[in-house]
Amino acid sequence: MNNDITMQMIGINDPNITYDDNTNQYDKVKSNGTATVVWNLKLTYPRNCENCNILMNNNGFKKVSYKGPTTAAGLTTIRIKKQKYICNKCKNTAIAILNDINKFDHILRVVKIQAVLDYSTSSGLKDISKRYEISSNTVMRQAKGLAAYHKIGYHYIPKNIAFDDFKSGKMAPSGMSMALMNSDNRRLINIIESRQGNYLESYFLRYSLSARLSVKTVTVDLFSPYRGLINRVFPNAKIIADRFHIINRLYVALNQERIKLMNYFGSGIPEYRQLKNLYKLLFKKRESVRL
Repeated sequence: MNNDITMQMIGINDPNITYDDNTNQYDKVKSNGTATVVWNLKLTYPRNCENCNILMNNNGFKKVSYKGPTTAAGLTTIRIKKQKYICNKCKNTAIAILNDINKFDHILRVVKIQAVLDYSTSSGLKDISKRYEISSNTVMRQAKGLAAYHKIGYHYIPKNIAFDDFKSGKMAPSGMSMALMNSDNRRLINIIESRQGNYLESYFLRYSLSARLSVKTVTVDLFSPYRGLINRVFPNAKIIADRFHIINRLYVALNQERIKLMNYFGSGIPEYRQLKNLYKLLFKKRESVRL
């Protein structure tokens, strides 16, 4: 393991990593308006040819950038000058492999673990995606991978739960999965692969009857099929509509009425222009509007 404290702080434990002596250890830049520290490192080590099993010759370097963890200084980018190799005998080529990242990936393993830990404790999925500048699908795929090592006990479930669907891409046949949360502490309980009704019902029926009867509230969005499902698997639970979806419905309805009024007045008159250009005032709190 690399004993350099700074290396460990930015998620690098590969013993073959060193600082690039030909440039600054790090540069401070702005990436999409966000302060980012770019660390300049080098990765090289002796490597044998996979075909001939003889020592390969060094053949220059290739610069590769990886997304590193968020630190007190801001976002982190790891720029590594990776050693290229060539075999004198069979002309096979290769490049140095970084141990701190999965093959074909450009996000350090520690970043994904940090994101999942944040999601499992208190942070929302969108907040985490923005904080680490990674997609929500990446967070959920990593969460699902870690869940394989965490066995769910089906004899207990929190008294107050919530579940919400999210786009999971190829992770689920339907492209949509479900996050099951503890409403009291906002911790992630499990990732349910599919949001389809039959799959969800079969999943929840894995929990013992006593566990399901103990559930007092279930917070969900306004998708009506969920109500029947909840009544069947959690007969003692009250259904709570997720406030985000309620506010979103109100926003859409109010905006539709605004457009109807605009069409009623027609373009070219003051009322039309006011409804078009000053519409944001409709969605502000009364006390924050200055007349």
